[in-house]
Amino acid sequence: MAPRCFDQFRDLRKRLGCFQPKRKFSLRRIRTHKDDAPFHGALGVSGWRRQLILKLDSWPVDAKLTKISCKSPDSLLMFSFCSATRLSHQLFALETSAFRPGRKVRFLACCLTSAYPVYVFDMIFRGYTYALRPTQEQEDMMAQFAGVCRLVWNLALEQRRNHWRNYQARTGNNLNYVTQARELTALRAEFDFVRAVHVTPMQRTLKALDEAYRRAWKGLGGYPRPKRKGVNEAFGFAGREIRVEKLSRRWARVKLPKIGWVKLRYNRAIEGSIREARVTRTALGWQISIGCMRDVALPDNGMTVGVDRGVAVPLMLSDGTPYMLPQEVDRHERLIRMAQGIASRRRRGSRRWVKAQKWAAGLKARQARARKHWAHEATTDITRRYGGVVVERLRTKNMTASARGTVDEPGRNVAQKRGLNRAILNVGWHRIQTMLAYKAARFVKVDPSYTSQTCASCGTVDGRSRESQAVFVCTACGHRDNADRNAAVNILNRGNTPGVEPSRRAGDEARTVQVA
Repeated sequence: MAPRCFDQFRDLRKRLGCFQPKRKFSLRRIRTHKDDAPFHGALGVSGWRRQLILKLDSWPVDAKLTKISCKSPDSLLMFSFCSATRLSHQLFALETSAFRPGRKVRFLACCLTSAYPVYVFDMIFRGYTYALRPTQEQEDMMAQFAGVCRLVWNLALEQRRNHWRNYQARTGNNLNYVTQARELTALRAEFDFVRAVHVTPMQRTLKALDEAYRRAWKGLGGYPRPKRKGVNEAFGFAGREIRVEKLSRRWARVKLPKIGWVKLRYNRAIEGSIREARVTRTALGWQISIGCMRDVALPDNGMTVGVDRGVAVPLMLSDGTPYMLPQEVDRHERLIRMAQGIASRRRRGSRRWVKAQKWAAGLKARQARARKHWAHEATTDITRRYGGVVVERLRTKNMTASARGTVDEPGRNVAQKRGLNRAILNVGWHRIQTMLAYKAARFVKVDPSYTSQTCASCGTVDGRSRESQAVFVCTACGHRDNADRNAAVNILNRGNTPGVEPSRRAGDEARTVQVA
């Protein structure tokens, strides 16, 4: 049940002229300082006007608005009110630079309260994936859609790589989405097989390429690469162009432009407004991912837990609860190795070789699906039990780098490092962290240094305390505990304190580091 302040803000939103009546909004949790405990009310954010509208139910006479400071967890925003203009007896317009023009967050509303439990109302983007059951004719059309989108991507990428100087000298314009979209119109007019495909998937392909270049220029990723047949088989539509109808308890159908009604396996209901849809061919067949924007209330009971990620024990909580991978993942691993061994004995390119490759690919897809399902179940259970989650700031990409080295400087223990990398990737540390980040009401990342060597009882750091993979016995105080649980308690302590990290030797003074 939503808190009372949610209804109060709904009425406030209707009375304020700066809020558009048809705009969707969300309430997001904000923690207040102890000095701000007497203040109760609602805070509305107008991002495009760079103003925050504050309504206070109780306002002390001697209080100054410039001293109010609201902080939020690591993933949320921080507000610092620098000036205010009184609109009425209880309404104030707060000028702030946090909501600069061009920010993607159009509307945000915050609830100031000192009472627990509190609620997080947030507009989140959630995807729903369903298996498609197309006819042979529809399957051929979907393959044509994916092939034309792949052709558009490769042509646009080649144009940007090799011909941008000639294009700029000839037309005086830069190559971007707008200019390439104009040439897409000419391409559709000239070739019938391109015109037979709906225009939206090709436009979304050009937008994706333009966004990939933007991310590469900002240093957020590598430069785009050509797409290959059999690997990149996907295309997308806008949410307003598709329609989903439920047929029975287990089956539904989706209408795709120029493809028609396609039957799908309806394993769960769609919630929220549909914003986009993407059709992809995997080793298990065609599937559709429908992206929806919806309001989600995340209850925060005020409790926090530390999560230690490992290999032997994938997840260990600070309360001693372990989460193990399902046996289905290991069973699929054995079958995958057997299928790959059979494929290696087949003549490359033969029908029996193709059959063995499809078998191995299907097994890997089922293994990945089982691993992802387990990650969703584990992270959902954790976030339902605890409002706050503290994890280590692990750089999984660097930790799973190869140790083979170079010809001049060959690596050491390459086989052992390869096995460790495979075990880390099998658990999916980064995916678990991503899921916890958007499911938890409060999410904090801390420094991972010496969490497995630090005693959770006395704070002594000694590598000899880790007797084995599962046993931790402190050399200073004799504290004995499970090694993974001891590390999870250390992670929790670092998330709940200003970040006092014990030094390498027990006699040295502790140094303070940034927690989040």
